[in-house]
Amino acid sequence: MGSEKWLQIGFFGALEIIFCKMFPGTAIKANPNIESKVKNWKEKYGLLVDMQKISDFSWNHDTHSIVMDSEDVWKEYVKFHSKANGMNGRVFPMFPSWKLLFGKDRATGVMAEDAAKIWEDASDDATHQPIHEEICWH
Repeated sequence: MGSEKWLQIGFFGALEIIFCKMFPGTAIKANPNIESKVKNWKEKYGLLVDMQKISDFSWNHDTHSIVMDSEDVWKEYVKFHSKANGMNGRVFPMFPSWKLLFGKDRATGVMAEDAAKIWEDASDDATHQPIHEEICWH
C-alpha cells in the first residue's frame, strides 16, 4: 500500500495508526473515539475562550480553571451556553495545549508534519513496510 492510501485516511486515521503502533491491541478507533474526543475538547476550548472575553470571567493560570465574579454570572452564562454546564470549578490542565491545537495559529515549518512523513514514521524500520496493517486493520 502506497502513501496515497495514507493520505486518504486523514488526520484521525493517522492518529489511530499511531495509537495502534504505540499501544498494540488497543481498541481506540479514529471514529468515534478520537473524533469525538477532539470535538469535545474543541467545544470546551471555545467556551473557555468565550468566557475569558467577558469582563466577569478570568482565567487562573495556577489552577487551570475559569474564575467568575459571582455565581449569578455563571448561572446567566449557562442559560445561553448550555454546553458549559458542569465546567464551573473544573480544572482544564490541557487548555494551553488546546490553544495550540484550536487557536488561530497552526503548526508550520519545523513543527508541521504531513501525512507522508507520518506514513514513513509508522513503517517498520527493518522492512520499510507499514506495520499498521498488521496491528490495526484486520
